[in-house]
Amino acid sequence: MSRALVHPYDDGAGLACQIRAYALEEILAEKLRAAAGQRLHAAARDIYDIASVARRGADTDAALFALPKKAACKGVDLSDAAASFRARENEYAASWDRTLEYLVVDDLSFGDAFSIAAGLLDRV
Repeated sequence: MSRALVHPYDDGAGLACQIRAYALEEILAEKLRAAAGQRLHAAARDIYDIASVARRGADTDAALFALPKKAACKGVDLSDAAASFRARENEYAASWDRTLEYLVVDDLSFGDAFSIAAGLLDRV
């Protein structure tokens, strides 16, 4: 799909263009697959992205519909995805503190991001 480049800085007017991008639902499904067990190590950027994309209005039903097929392609078992994800909360918290805490400038806390991601995985 094509999207307009969003550039919130003063010099943004000269950068008006269309770029090829994934749909938000595609990004959400990919990140949910990673959080559901595809990654060996917990990566806080996944839950940050899940929460950010969900808060920006992505169609979560569409992403969850796509998730089983995406998981099957990578051999990810979704049968206990939510429980497995929740069991790794401390790993995700440590990753958040190590890699994101100083970068996150919006009002998204680790607890909020983790809750949003867990809530979506509960629906699988």
